[in-house]
Amino acid sequence: ASELNLEHAVLGFAINALQVKQKLKLHIVTTLENSAMERKADTVIRIKNYQYFLLAANHLALSHNMVDTEYLSLNAIGVEEYTKDLLSENLESLMQQAGCNYSELYEFAQNNFLNLDSIILYSENHLGSEELREINNLANLCRKSKNTESRLICLSEILNAKGVGSIIEKHDIGNNSHPLKLGQIDFNGSEAYSDELSQKALLETGAIANAFVFGEDPIGCANDKQSVKELFAKLDFLVVHDCFLTETAKMADVVLPAQLPFEQNGSFVNYQDQELSMIASCPSPVEMSMQEQIYALAAKLDTTDFAVLSHSELSNESINLIHGKSKESAPIYKFILSSPEKNILPQFSYGCNYLKNHLQEFFNQQLTQTISHEIVQQH
Repeated sequence: ASELNLEHAVLGFAINALQVKQKLKLHIVTTLENSAMERKADTVIRIKNYQYFLLAANHLALSHNMVDTEYLSLNAIGVEEYTKDLLSENLESLMQQAGCNYSELYEFAQNNFLNLDSIILYSENHLGSEELREINNLANLCRKSKNTESRLICLSEILNAKGVGSIIEKHDIGNNSHPLKLGQIDFNGSEAYSDELSQKALLETGAIANAFVFGEDPIGCANDKQSVKELFAKLDFLVVHDCFLTETAKMADVVLPAQLPFEQNGSFVNYQDQELSMIASCPSPVEMSMQEQIYALAAKLDTTDFAVLSHSELSNESINLIHGKSKESAPIYKFILSSPEKNILPQFSYGCNYLKNHLQEFFNQQLTQTISHEIVQQH
């Protein structure tokens, strides 16, 4: 589900170089009738539905003993229930709804479940919520999701490699298998992080009353702006932290001024868990950094356990969540059977980034005008 040469050109060039130098095999799975990657691929599996294809592939692997079930039974949550529920489905029916035949599915399973050197890449902006859940199940069955050399690579529109989403990716099991306890706050008991309701459902039902939006423009980048506006209108209180007066910021009760990326020091962790530093190239007119603003705001909330921690203590704790070793033994993998009926397609474009949205729209507008001008000249 990725058009590498159009959306991730640098990675596309790297893969193409490996195809030439190391005879790397490139296999494409797509729902597109005309994929831009087709001419570069060794094989193309054209399907109708990604989720049913993933369900069928996992079904085939489990039923044909391509999975180390003994290892997973000792290191995973929910694998027995997942296996039982999935194998109760009819494989022929799954393949029919996926739009693939048995030989294509078997080849895909062999390339991934029986080949430890294979790498799975997918584009998150082409897959829905339940499809992402099922690809995580596939990676767990292949034991690719926790390898030191990552063999499951998510291609984001905005390459922000680590963040809160990474830390809480398993809801109750954090990054590096940490049980999710930040200070005295235990996220395990929080309904906001349960597997029952999505954030969208929580917003729709009014379960979320207060929201904080940092550096994103969900309203301006929404595929359906009106529905997202209606969701935000249900909030009692909205804080937006941004460099620009975005569509989301216009609806906020409080807008905090952000520093531009080149005005602030900081660090980030890439996919290889390497911490890289950034140094400010010029001073900022904004007196407080983003972290200091967030800390000052959170300290005013009725959260005594949080308020006793200093800004530096919070920073150190977040770093330990990424790099530290858990003292408590926690399962490595978590399985939850996906449901096609609950699949939520991507709601936003440009990774919810205002600047990328603005620049891309401007580029498209200029390109359209240039093409129109050339057509007029030809006539």
